[in-house]
Amino acid sequence: MISAREHTDNRTRPEPATRGPATRGPETRPDTHPPRRSHSEATTTGTAVVTAAHLTAAPTDPKSLMESLALSAMEIVNGGRDLEKIARWLTESAYASLRLRRSISQQSRQAVGTASRREPMYCGRTRTCSPRHGVIEGVTMVHTRLRTRAVIIRLEKHGNRWIASQLSVL
Repeated sequence: MISAREHTDNRTRPEPATRGPATRGPETRPDTHPPRRSHSEATTTGTAVVTAAHLTAAPTDPKSLMESLALSAMEIVNGGRDLEKIARWLTESAYASLRLRRSISQQSRQAVGTASRREPMYCGRTRTCSPRHGVIEGVTMVHTRLRTRAVIIRLEKHGNRWIASQLSVL
């Protein structure tokens, strides 16, 4: 067994003597880590589940925004997420229609006696079309363990970001 006095760490061990002039290169440690990235710089891995956390920065791809909004809308309707979390991505009319849909679902759950829950879900196919410049309409299929629902979204470009002007959960 090696005592603490006899043990030397690899980082502090002197380099072996070599022939020639005593020159050493720049000191580099193999265990140095790259600089930490802030939350806004973090990239996401390609997973089937897209969460509302991806809505923090304005995505340039309207299809990914549509999928994120569809999942968020389903979580809101199921009672697993607050509506205010995605309010900045909705117009007043889309916000009001989603609030109405949430209250109808909540009343339905209370009548049956089931609790709101946050169940795993993922996006299926997303179909989009552009009826005119600056407008994209689409439908995203959202799959849960028990059922599949369609979420219809109309995105309009306002400045440099996309805003959902219509949102319906079928």
